[in-house]
This record gives sequence, structure tokens and C-alpha cells, in this order.
Amino acid sequence: MVLLATKLYLPAARTGSRIVPRPRLIERLNEALARPLLLISAPAGCGKTTLLGDWIAHNHRRVAWLSLDEGDNDPTRFWTYFIAALQTVQADFGESVQAILQETGQQPIPLESFLTVLLNEMAASREGFALVLDDYHVVTTPAIHEGLTFLLDHLPPETQVIIASRADPPLPLARLRASNRMAEFRADDLRFTPDEVAVFLNQVMGLDLSADDIAALEARTEGWIAGLQLAALSLLGRDETAKRHFVSTFTGSQRYILDYLVEEVLQRQPETTQAFLLQTSILARLSGSLCDAVTGRADGQAMLEELERANLFLIPLDEDRRWYRYHHLFAEALRLRLQQAAPGRVAEIHRKAATWSEEHGLIDDAVHHALEAGDTAWAAQLVEQHVEEVLSRGEGETLRRWLAAVTQAAVRSRPRLALAQAIAAFNTGRLEAVEPLLEDAERALATTPSEPYTPSIGREVSMLANVPATIALLRASLVGLRGDAERMTELVRLALTHLTEDERGPHISVRWNLALADWMRGRLAEAERAFAGIVAEGRVAGEPHLMLSAGSVLGRVQRAQGRLDAALRTYQKGLEFAAQTGSPVVLSAAMAHMGMAEVLYERNQLEQALRHVTEGISLGRQLTSTQSLATGLATLAWIRQARGDPAGALEAMDEAYQVMPALEVVALHNPVPAERARLWLAQGDVMEAARWVEAQGLEEDAELSYPRECEYLVLARVLLARNMSDRALSLLERLGSVAEAQARTGSVIEVRVLKALALKAIGEQARALAVLVEALTLAGPEGYVRVFVDEGKPVAGLLQQVTGEQWPYAERLLAVLAKSEQGSVEAPTHPPVSPPIHAQSPALIEPLSPREMEVLRLIAAGLSTAQIADELVITVGTVRNHLKNIYGKLDTHSRVQAVERARALKLL
Repeated sequence: MVLLATKLYLPAARTGSRIVPRPRLIERLNEALARPLLLISAPAGCGKTTLLGDWIAHNHRRVAWLSLDEGDNDPTRFWTYFIAALQTVQADFGESVQAILQETGQQPIPLESFLTVLLNEMAASREGFALVLDDYHVVTTPAIHEGLTFLLDHLPPETQVIIASRADPPLPLARLRASNRMAEFRADDLRFTPDEVAVFLNQVMGLDLSADDIAALEARTEGWIAGLQLAALSLLGRDETAKRHFVSTFTGSQRYILDYLVEEVLQRQPETTQAFLLQTSILARLSGSLCDAVTGRADGQAMLEELERANLFLIPLDEDRRWYRYHHLFAEALRLRLQQAAPGRVAEIHRKAATWSEEHGLIDDAVHHALEAGDTAWAAQLVEQHVEEVLSRGEGETLRRWLAAVTQAAVRSRPRLALAQAIAAFNTGRLEAVEPLLEDAERALATTPSEPYTPSIGREVSMLANVPATIALLRASLVGLRGDAERMTELVRLALTHLTEDERGPHISVRWNLALADWMRGRLAEAERAFAGIVAEGRVAGEPHLMLSAGSVLGRVQRAQGRLDAALRTYQKGLEFAAQTGSPVVLSAAMAHMGMAEVLYERNQLEQALRHVTEGISLGRQLTSTQSLATGLATLAWIRQARGDPAGALEAMDEAYQVMPALEVVALHNPVPAERARLWLAQGDVMEAARWVEAQGLEEDAELSYPRECEYLVLARVLLARNMSDRALSLLERLGSVAEAQARTGSVIEVRVLKALALKAIGEQARALAVLVEALTLAGPEGYVRVFVDEGKPVAGLLQQVTGEQWPYAERLLAVLAKSEQGSVEAPTHPPVSPPIHAQSPALIEPLSPREMEVLRLIAAGLSTAQIADELVITVGTVRNHLKNIYGKLDTHSRVQAVERARALKLL
């Protein structure tokens, strides 16, 4: 993203005779900053920005500044600028948060988790600062208001947010006011007092007015600063008689005063200055070069400097005086006058501004000016040319604003715009909207002449450069989620016919989708080879996200093969590679942590599983894709269940379901609904599980498919629980045959355990024992435990009858079952989902999380940051974040202090 540095500059401090001292307001501002929020809400022209600029010049507090505009209604853009503003007071601030924005990509920001990381960094800085959000009234996006509310509710001490706005923002002001967490300045507070009016008119403006004339102007403007400034400009150069006449006739409301006085001011300027003011009034920001472009002159910078010296409502935006803006009301009045005086020239001026903005990479401005010029075709072309860049940055609101501005007819007539809209819908989970948008793209492609297209992110990775291929690939992904591997393969092969060899991005998508189709068909060897190849490519290219995301699927394929060791190695290598990249946070590591937790849970290594799933959930909350988070929460539910905490298990599983509900996505890609039903059964709620089975339309004689296998395993368990064991056996035999034919050993083991229970229930004890021994033989080398133990008492009776070679393994499983029955497998601490907090010391207001305790113990052992990262298989940046949190919670500033404090609190 091209960031405009001018939006981050503090307002220039006024010096010398241009200042109207306002010590009463400066003092009030200093007092107000004891509260998290200071709201300065007043109409335009009341001096909000000027007051803040003077306050900054009179205090030693660190202040960050962000001037907002209409384009900042995109949450990604807003928070990117928000972080950039904070970096003006602390250069290294926000590394972890920026990583989240980068990995968010095309998806909406995961608001609460994103802001949690941001708040942790604010708290860890331990140096106070204030952040000013100027012109907040332009923000209309609810998600931004929600995010700012969350931020204000959790803002660390010594940190304040100052909002300057023409209107009250839609924040919970009443609650903040009632809790004494907000201070306010209103128009009445900002108005000039009579004494300040006199200083402004006679000392700053040098008018030498009488006390009566000053009192008259103060009364008629009611201390409104903009009105006084315009009146003063109109009085400049008049003789005494003319001054008295002007004051005596000066009347009207603020709006009429402004219209009248702007006309007065304009008429008193040279014609060249009048023309310059009118022609440049359409610009939100002015520079010498931009002014030259729209006026056709070559003196833009000189004119701007002259207007500033004349105090003509021109506000500098940087210290070098390269960028300026007009006072908002002054600009509005100038634009109105331009429209009245030369309506035919307005579009031409906007076209010149659009051309300059496009040439200088300010595409949002270029689109705005093209639309204002009435050239919707040009605006649509600009959007189409840069839409992929916006998509890759995750600026969903910007994309929606652009597409809405150029009209749906324009979107539907341009294949890449329609396709971009379809991609955005797919990424945000609006699957039902994707196909109609793809049809729009196809129609546009068939009826629109081919135009040259140069993608803004590079043709080799662009998905919009090749419209037919991307349409086919998006359809393939869509049908893949719904479980149709055959149609998915057809669509991928169709995409291949449109691709050239140098299109790397689409080719990776082709290989990925073909591998998924193989996995869904049960062709695990082929899927493993394909995903292993993508993992290797990600490693060579230095792309941790590609390696980790492909590795997460590769690990699942290996687990389906019954190869737990191989899966564990895959996840471990992914985490090691992520740690080597040096990125502050690699959010995709969430997937590897989740996978490791699932393997470790299966092996009954519950403490290690809990550690990894906790880390994975923490990172997963920051990912835009919800699949990893949902899977992690489901794993956490089973860990809690195994540790004797059924209530905590249901809580985690219910949250998993909220994150990933029963969409039109098959269970292979969304196992949470089936896992929830299985948990109900484990806790004895057969009726609830049976209702779910009925709602899913699961029938014993239905055609079976691997993508829905876990649903049918729930059906088999329901039949067993309802004493319909013969019917369960029939279903399990069919499921087992398919799994064996596809060499899906992980499924074969689970099916045989259930089949043994069904045989036992119908009285075929010998067969039941033989089938269980087969399951033990397959499971033993890889260390399976929970697939047996989670079935509870029924499996214990069979395990006790095992003899021969498998008896030691059966004995170990029985020991785990015995501890489960005694409630001593693990202590049911019921850790919250993220971040987990355990009772530790009453002296701590906020206890340390398990991961923070691990880091603390390793600090005490003398390990370096890099050694801790290696030990815990996390990144160095993540270790640093944990250290900051530890210091904050223990109220310390160094490792030595932290260890001493922890020992005093008996944490070590």
C-alpha cells in the first residue's frame, strides 16, 4: 500500500504574532488526558485542529497523528494507517500487527484477535502516548467503530485516543461518560472569548478595531473562529469608515456568513489568485505539481506558499510545506462558486486531477476524480487495472466502494471486475453469491472486446490476468467444498487449457485443487506426492505461508494413511521453517500447531497437545480463514473431555461450531458439526446426537463417500448407543471395505474398533476380539491411544480379553482407561480458550498463560530468546511478545526482575 505521509504529520505549530494564546484550553486538555478518550466534537471552523496543534507544541507527551479521509473507511486501510501513525512515535511498533494485516490477504480482518495483539504491543511499550484521529466524522464503516470501541475498552494506562470530529461518532459515549473514561470539548468550549476575539482581530490580523466593533463581531459570530477569520479577511485594506460600515451590516448564520464572505474575499483577490483558488478547490490535498496539472500553470508551489502567508484558509500538511489542504468549509464554498461560475470546466479539472493521480500511483484519488468527471468507463478501467492489488491487500471495503461507485452495469460489463467480486464473495464465505457473479464474468468475457491488461501485482502470480482459467479454478474450489471431486477435476483440467507455463500463481492453484480431488477420492498416495511437492516449492521460494498451508493438508493426508510419525515430522518441519524466516509472527503456523495437537492428543500426550493447541488457537484467531481455528477449538474440546472437564469441552466445541457452522461444506473440510455430535455421544446425550443425524439426512443404506465418512461414523455410534448393533455392523462393514480399498489406515483402525463393539453387542465375542486385535496390530506401531480410549467402558471389556503379542499394548490402554474412570488422567483445570489463564497468585491482577509460564521457566534456566524459540518451536518474534506480556503482568522491566518477582510470588 502506498501510504500518504502527509496524513501522519502533526499540525504545524504556530509561532509569534499568529498565535492566540488559549492557556485555559491547554490546561483542560492536559487534565482530560487522564482518561482513555478525549472527544472534541464541534462544527467545521471551530478550531479543533488548530487547538490540538497548539497543545502539542506546549506539552512533552509523545503524540501520533492521523488525518482521516473518505478512503479510510476500509478497515484494512484504516488500521494500516493507524499503525503507521503509531510508528511515528515508536519506529518498531506494530511488527506483529502488520504481519496479521499481510497474512489477512483477501479476507476481512479478524477484528478482536487483531486488536488484542495491537493492545498487547501498546501495553508492552510502557511509554505513554496519545493518538489523534482527526476528521473522524468521515468514518462510516461499522466495523471500524466496533474495533475502536474494543480498543478504547481495553486501552492500557498512559495511552489516550483523541477524536476530533464534526459530529459525535457512533461509539458508546454514554457508557464511557458514565464510567468517567471520556472527556469532551464542544463548540461552546472552543469559541473565542471576548478577550481572545480582541487578540485575534487586532494583534493577529492587525485590524486596529475599536472595542465596540470587536464586541459586535464577537456577538454576531458567537465566537465562531472561521466566521471571525473570514470577517477579518474582508476587513483587510479597508479604511475606518468602510470598516465601521462592514461591521454594522455584518449578520447572518454561519452558512450564509461563509457564502457571503468567501465571495467578498474572492473579489478582493487578483484574478490569477481567484482562478487558482477555484480550479484547485476540487482537490482534497494540494501540492505544487498537482496544482500545476489542474491549472495548467507552473507556479503552483509559489502560489501555495503565498496563500499560506496570506492566512487564506490553507493548512500545511507536512513540515516541508509540500502538501496542503484548504479549510473544509472554505473548499466547499469555493467548489460551489466554481460550479456556478464555470460548470463546464469542472469535469475537465477532475480529469486532469485523475491523470496526475494515476501517474503518481494514487489510484483511490484517480478513481474519485474520474467518477467526478463523469467518466465512468475510465473509472472502471482504473478499478479493473488495480483491483487485484486491492484484493491482495485485503481492502474489502475499498473494493466494495469502488465497485459500487462504478455501478453494477459497469462491473458486469467488465469480466475482471465481475471476477474480482466473485473472489471477494468466496473469500468471505458468501458461497451462494459466487456462481451468479462468475456467470456475469463469463457473459462479459463473451461480449466485451479483449483489452490489454497489465496486473498491478505481477502477471506470473495474477489470478485476473487469465479470466477463463480463474473462473474454472474458482468453480473447482466451490464444488470441492461441496464434495464433488469428479466435477472439481474436470474444472481444473479446463483451467489448464487456458494457462501458459509462466503463470505460477494459477498453476499452484491447479496443483492444489487436483491434489485435493485425489484426497477426496481416497487416492492418498497421489495426494501426498502433490502436496509434498507444493511444500518443497514453498520452502525453496522462502514462502512460509505456502509451505505451512500445504503442509497442514499434507499432514492430514498422512494421518489418514495412519502415519502419525510422518504427520508429526511434517508439522515440525513447518514450524522450524517458520522460525527461520525471521518474521515477527507467521500466522500460518497456527495450522502446524493444530496438526501437532491432534497427533499428540491421539497419542494421549495431553499436556503437549494442550500447549500446541493453545498456541495454535492464539494464532488462529488472527487468521482470516476460520477452518484452522474451528479445528483447533474442536481438538481443545477433546483434550478437556479427556482431562475430566466435560463442561469445558462443550464450551470449546460450541465455539468451534459458531466459528464454522454447518455450511454447505462436506465434513472432510468442515468436521466440526460431526465432532460436536460425537462429543454429545461421549457425554451420554444420545437424543441430541440422534436429532443431528436425522437433520443431516444420514441413512444406513446411502451411497458412502470419504468426504462424509466422519458423519457416517457418528451414525454408526448412534445406532450402537440405541441398541441397533446389527444395523451399525452392516454400516461399519461397508465403511471398512471402502477405507481398506483406499489404504486409509487411520479410518480402518477407527472402523474396526467400532465394529468390534458392534460384534460384542450382538453376542459374537470371538469375532469381536479378533477384529479388535486387528485394530491393535495396525495402531500399535504409530502409538494410537485415544481412538480406543475415547470409546470408554465398552472397549475396556474387550481389551481385558486380549492375549498374546498385543497384550502389552492392550494393558497400556487399560491403564489409561482406569485413570480416566478414576478421574486422574489429567487435572481438569478448564483453561479458557485464548489466551488460557490459570489461577496462580492473588498478587497478579492478570495471571500468566501456560505458554508465558513456559517462557518464564526457560528465562529462569538462562536460555536466550533464540534458544527459547528453538525449545518451544515458535518464532523469535513470538518469544519477544511473550516477554513483553510477562514484564507487563509482573510489573517488571527485565529478565532478572521478572525471575525475581516470579520467585517472590512462588510462580517458580
